[in-house]
Amino acid sequence: MVTNQTMGPESQSMKSGWWDRFFEHAPDALLIVSTSGHVEACNRLGKGLFGIEENDVAKKVHLSELMPTDVASLLEPRLSNPLPATKVYPSIPVGHGGNFNLMADIQLSGLSDTTTLITIKDISSRWRMESHVQRLMTALDCTPDMVFMTDTDFRIVFVNPAFHTNTGHTIEDALGQKADFLRAPGQETLIEQYTPKVMAGGDWTGELTNIHPDGHTFPVNASISPIYDRKGALLGFASFERDITGYKKLQKQLVSARDHVLSIINSLD
Repeated sequence: MVTNQTMGPESQSMKSGWWDRFFEHAPDALLIVSTSGHVEACNRLGKGLFGIEENDVAKKVHLSELMPTDVASLLEPRLSNPLPATKVYPSIPVGHGGNFNLMADIQLSGLSDTTTLITIKDISSRWRMESHVQRLMTALDCTPDMVFMTDTDFRIVFVNPAFHTNTGHTIEDALGQKADFLRAPGQETLIEQYTPKVMAGGDWTGELTNIHPDGHTFPVNASISPIYDRKGALLGFASFERDITGYKKLQKQLVSARDHVLSIINSLD
């Protein structure tokens, strides 16, 4: 193994040049900070993120001048004992001058007994996506309509809480089953209509009749659509269904009332 003691001046220079290039052009913002919390060095992304000028580095600006007080207070205790552990603080809001610039994972790695490398990994895109997914899942959990997803063979892979409320089938009962098990007898023609349409990439909307485990049937307005991954490959299908039993009952009552009024009108001289 080649150590610093056995490396000649040329090797030392090559090592220094390699480190300088890595440090300056790293894909993340990098700060080298002393045990006192002063910035010893900063790469181009770090300078851009915190608005650091060359004279700031020369003056060894303090970490508390770059980050919000709570973030600096979180990091500073780890600077006093930089070796040997590496510590990661996930999902930390990072900004400068009172502004929120990005969401980041902050990693502290000891370089020596007196210096720590702070790596600031921008996770804003991932954080926004996770936040979006969380909101979507909350909406699916709260909607009274049943939502389920299937694979390309129409086997159920996901159901929302309203699925059990509406169909009477538990999540354990439904997962892995073909969606056809939800349909009441006599729905074969409709199944044959929507299956090839959605498999060809189209959407299907219509009325279906489902059957409850206790044997009673109920009508639903259904919308079935194919879902794809980012590369355009078919992942499966999503079905959104609303129980319209109450609507059908009201519709029947309105028709009955209309017919009753018409019969009275027609019986008048």
